[in-house]
Amino acid sequence: MRKITFSIPVVVFCLLTLNLAAQTDFTTTPTAQSLIASSKAILEAQRTGNVGAAQPLLATDFRSIGSEGKWHSRADFLDDVKDAELKDYRMYNVQAIALNSDAVLITFNCIIHEPEGDYGLAPRYQHISDTWVKQGEHWLLKFQQSSPLRPID
Repeated sequence: MRKITFSIPVVVFCLLTLNLAAQTDFTTTPTAQSLIASSKAILEAQRTGNVGAAQPLLATDFRSIGSEGKWHSRADFLDDVKDAELKDYRMYNVQAIALNSDAVLITFNCIIHEPEGDYGLAPRYQHISDTWVKQGEHWLLKFQQSSPLRPID
């Protein structure tokens, strides 16, 4: 009878590789791609001042923490959308993480371009996390947090 031996580093490497592949694969799923598009639609609504586009994507109990670290209600968020304070943006390093079958976390970095004369009000580089929850047949944004990225990040 032959005895099979495994090297601990080889086993750990295999498990980490499988775990990383499972996390990476979710970002490419149709659900993740749809929610990434919805996160982008929220940013686009903020850029254009389109409250009608943002409103149906937000849960009724939506809350956010802005880049200044303060809590905002759904109404506060929609008021900010209406004011269209975002001139332009660029999303990058987008990732999707399934929290369970009814909740997904979309995270991304964003370069924010502010209107002329408003420099310094919002950090130019931000990390944004969107928590999407499935309610019935619809995915709704339940929570968003914007964190400034420091130059050393």
